[in-house]
Formats: sequence, C-alpha cells, structure tokens
Amino acid sequence: LDTTIRVRVIKERIHLQVKELISKENGTYVRNEYQKRLRTVPHIIEGHVLNELCKTDKYQDSFLMGMLITERKIAQIEDCVIALDINHYCGITDYELEVEFDKEISPNILKILRQENLYKKENAKGKYERFAIQILKTM
Repeated sequence: LDTTIRVRVIKERIHLQVKELISKENGTYVRNEYQKRLRTVPHIIEGHVLNELCKTDKYQDSFLMGMLITERKIAQIEDCVIALDINHYCGITDYELEVEFDKEISPNILKILRQENLYKKENAKGKYERFAIQILKTM
C-alpha cells in the first residue's frame, strides 16, 4: 500500500497519522510521515483535513475500517530504533520486527541484521496490509 492513514491512541493521546510511500527496495521503505493531534477517534476523516496535513489536494474522505491493537517493545541502538510489535486484529495475533532510521542505515546495524539473517531482499507485507486483507475477508 502506498499510503497509510491511521488514528493512533497512545496513553490517551489521539493522533491522526499519514504515511506516504516514497520508495521501497530490499525490504527497506522510505516514507513521508505526517501527524496531527485529535480530540476523538473519528469514523470519517474528511479529505480536506488530510490535504491540509499533507499539503496536497489528492485525498478524499477516509472511513474507519476496524481496530488493530499493537503492543510495542523498543530498543534504541545508535541512530536506530528497533521495535518488536505484537499485533492483534480480527482474532489474529502476529509479530513484526521494525528497524527505523532517521538518516541512512548505519553500517554497524546493517552488519548485525545480516549476521542474524534479519535483512531480507524481498518486501514483506506490513501490519496495515495484513490487517486490511483480514478486514476484506470478513466483508
């Protein structure tokens, strides 16, 4: 999926988040990310709100699909965040390891990922895509 629109609740703070895919290669995704604080979880996110947030005119209204709950364990190494996500949706629990960088990937981190066979050449389905597939199966 090229764009993810989600409402995230962390410690009673509600955020609208948009992730736009710029590129993906060898399991590495580059995205522009936008965020805005909300007061409530909406069932409809109006297109003009998304367009204002992302400084574009391409979005139309988006509708709440369902609920995905993620428990996250985080480790910080150098300029990198390593997160183990435990995802719950549609009666399914799955796990995802994310490695996030603000800048270019550190050679030290890349070496560790290769040594542990965690660096994959193919692009895996992200949690949102797995969630969306399950939601569509229930329709």
